[in-house]
Amino acid sequence: GNTRRRWHGTVRACTLGDEERNDGFCNNQTCSMCSILQSSFDLAHFGRRTNRGRFGTGIYTSATSSKSNDYILQHSHAPSPYRAILLTEVVMGRTIKLTVDHPNMKEPPAGYDAVVGEPGGILNYDESIGEFQIKPAFL
Repeated sequence: GNTRRRWHGTVRACTLGDEERNDGFCNNQTCSMCSILQSSFDLAHFGRRTNRGRFGTGIYTSATSSKSNDYILQHSHAPSPYRAILLTEVVMGRTIKLTVDHPNMKEPPAGYDAVVGEPGGILNYDESIGEFQIKPAFL
């Protein structure tokens, strides 16, 4: 189908991925990175850090790594100076392209699987939003 590689920035509260220290997956409830890597994405966590999404509820990704990097918050007690950005593989399905905010949207319109926020107007960079099939490919 319509599979794309997209970036997703997330909270990291451990040393997983550090060359000099690697303690494996952590059990810290606030480490979104380990949670995603162990059990994939969970829409129940949507909005915990940003309180809203420009295009409503969903898992947000972007073809632009710097866009996803902007959404990473460093954990306040992180033992590592590094941040986490995941390169994911996303099955987009049938997409609708939007150029204006729809923050109250709970799902894509009928007949669509995902929303794509197009650059121009309100956005400088693209966003892909949905409750789609997504898996981390690289950290």
